[in-house]
Amino acid sequence: MAFSRAPAPPRSLAYFIPEINIQHQPSKFNRTANKRQLREIAEEVRTRFVGHSLTVGEFAEQIKHLAANRGINYGGSVLTEVLDEIRKKQT
Repeated sequence: MAFSRAPAPPRSLAYFIPEINIQHQPSKFNRTANKRQLREIAEEVRTRFVGHSLTVGEFAEQIKHLAANRGINYGGSVLTEVLDEIRKKQT
């Protein structure tokens, strides 16, 4: 199969930038899997610290620490969404 070339080279990166951005955005599947894994870690942290009083910040740090050790992405708004879900369940 032969590839054809464009008659003129691209004059702008406007074509390539959306393609590059798509590659760096997490897919819906990865985001859902990360949220599920972070929920499991959050439950583990809750059971580990029964009887202790953790602030929200300390709770989040414990989740981040375990997630980093396990190679799970907790960046972006994923961790915030998980923490919000936990807060809603508690009320």
